[in-house]
Amino acid sequence: MAKVSEKHHAIEYPDFILDFSNIVVELAKWHDKAGAGLIMIDEPSLGYAVWLGIDPDVLIEAINKPIKAIKSALPSVHVCGDVST
Repeated sequence: MAKVSEKHHAIEYPDFILDFSNIVVELAKWHDKAGAGLIMIDEPSLGYAVWLGIDPDVLIEAINKPIKAIKSALPSVHVCGDVST
């Protein structure tokens, strides 16, 4: 998790989360086109983001963007912890 100040981390900023998701989209597309059979998005900080009060819709959008970009491979998401709201 990127630290942006002594008291704040990047995951506290929805715009950063969505911008970073765009990078993951490009990585997912690249691996998909390269012939990967399974692409797993590892997002263990989602539970922390929910705990911080990040809008669950932002988190859902951030995960769905790369998943929707995968056309051939089997998409998968790994999350540590409780992500219920």
